[in-house]
Amino acid sequence: MRTLLLCLVCPVLVGLISDSAAAQTLEQRREIGELKREVTGIGAMVRKKEFAEAKAAYDAAEAKLKELAEAVGLEPPDRKMLGVDTLIEKGREALEIAWAKAEGRPPRIGPSFAGEIAPLVQAQCVRCHGGANPRKGLDLSTFAGWKRGGASGPLLIPGNPNRSLLMARLVTQDPRARMPANGQPLSADEIQMIAKWIDVGAIFDGDSDDTLLADLTPPGSPKVEVVIP
Repeated sequence: MRTLLLCLVCPVLVGLISDSAAAQTLEQRREIGELKREVTGIGAMVRKKEFAEAKAAYDAAEAKLKELAEAVGLEPPDRKMLGVDTLIEKGREALEIAWAKAEGRPPRIGPSFAGEIAPLVQAQCVRCHGGANPRKGLDLSTFAGWKRGGASGPLLIPGNPNRSLLMARLVTQDPRARMPANGQPLSADEIQMIAKWIDVGAIFDGDSDDTLLADLTPPGSPKVEVVIP
């Protein structure tokens, strides 16, 4: 009799627990859906040139999304987040582009070429692709050389890392074609950083295309004036 009672009670308890979990999930999904609509609406602030207000709205939305994600143990890019994380990221980029254009400055989106890409390439690539006779005619010692490309063609297709020769050379499994040549491949994080830089437009944020990578000054760094007495 006791066994029969347990058999009857357990399915009821399981059903109650499942219903509770389902209700909780539906409520969280509703909140994420509302947040998605709010994030979509921030674009109107950008179009009205309410840049500071739009930035504050994206900051608040990102904090809210983080709170909701932590409550249910989600990590981007989980589809249960309904793409809100991507909407915020793309919205921030659009905001920065519009804000920079209004202020007459280069947009500060994605990794910095002068501050992040250049030091990496200087350390890993310029020993072969620099100097008077760069390998395959590809001179990476200045951004002007990046724009010219080499014997294999253009190095970059801004906005499209998947079609950029640079990315193909970094990720190929063929050790004879992979860059850096005769060295360890770049880490996954380093490759992702370069891909992100290309994806947002391969923006050059140095002073001059002809400045050596080793001499580029990261954005925001104080300029040092040399006074000769």
